[in-house]
Amino acid sequence: MNKTNDVAYLLRNLNSELFNSKRFMIVSLLYIFGKMKLSELRKILGLSWGDLDTHIKKLVEQGYVELWKEPGEKKVLETVAYLTGKGRQEYEKLYDVLRALSFQIETK
Repeated sequence: MNKTNDVAYLLRNLNSELFNSKRFMIVSLLYIFGKMKLSELRKILGLSWGDLDTHIKKLVEQGYVELWKEPGEKKVLETVAYLTGKGRQEYEKLYDVLRALSFQIETK
């Protein structure tokens, strides 16, 4: 395989669901910090509630993220997100592909 084919193969193997910039940011935070309240994610990423909801739903549909309610301040239930095993695995695969692409760029 030549370098062009290597790069093309890597690009074809990017997970398009996770490579979306907003979903990538959400999953990166969940991967690094574990469970997070949706209100925290929205504030950190500067997303509207509608935008966050759209991307969280997509991640839940793919089985990458699960949601649950837990008591927050003043006994109000807050929605919390965390990565599933599948989500962690897919994130790590994406990371490996991005690292391999980075290597191809560095050795250009």
